[in-house]
Amino acid sequence: MRVTSLFLADHAQAVNGKLYVTGGAWDTINARAFPVTHPHLSVCLALEVGWEDHNREVRVEVKLLDADGRSLLPGPVGGVTTARRGPDAEPGDTTPLLLVFNLLGLRFDRPGDNTVSVEIDGVPSGHVRLKVRQRGAHPQPPAP
Repeated sequence: MRVTSLFLADHAQAVNGKLYVTGGAWDTINARAFPVTHPHLSVCLALEVGWEDHNREVRVEVKLLDADGRSLLPGPVGGVTTARRGPDAEPGDTTPLLLVFNLLGLRFDRPGDNTVSVEIDGVPSGHVRLKVRQRGAHPQPPAP
């Protein structure tokens, strides 16, 4: 099993083998002041499931880490899924598996470079950068 696509979106759904995406493939959140709460972020994931990986449970977990490696999520995000072969599958065929993880009310206390990563069965399998920047207001200098 391998990740063929991983990206962020404003909103997404995986329905009947298709991804429906609004505002996808971005990597920056701009904020005027901090802390800031981002209301909704979809982590979109496409996996290619090999013939040998069909019909078995697979644990998929999403992590959001700051530059220091600390989690920005209140708890684990993910779950267990099983990819099934289609009725017309032939030996050796692969199957796409599309997943969307919706993260609601993300709080960022400061600007920074963050990482959204995906683990499959505990193995790091892909990551994208999520930059949080201060824009439109003059940043306050750090306190002495």
